[in-house]
Amino acid sequence: MSAVILAQVAVGGEPIADGARAMLAALLADPSDLTDEGLAEARRRRAANPTMSRREVELLGKAEELIREVAAWSAASVTPVQAEVDEGRM
Repeated sequence: MSAVILAQVAVGGEPIADGARAMLAALLADPSDLTDEGLAEARRRRAANPTMSRREVELLGKAEELIREVAAWSAASVTPVQAEVDEGRM
């Protein structure tokens, strides 16, 4: 659930997005416990939160994509910052 919340913030475009992305990368430094089922369940539980705005719920798809991307970077031992450098985004 923590990864979903951090990823939502990271893709939300708020001033704290970069910090949330860095924390997400640290959280997923070892993604071995991340499963498709666990991620789907966390996303369902987050979407069911009655205090979330429509915009926050709409960010869940992008948040899940970011989690998968960061987990893949970690599994490949490539840091998110290095991946952005390699892709010319930094």
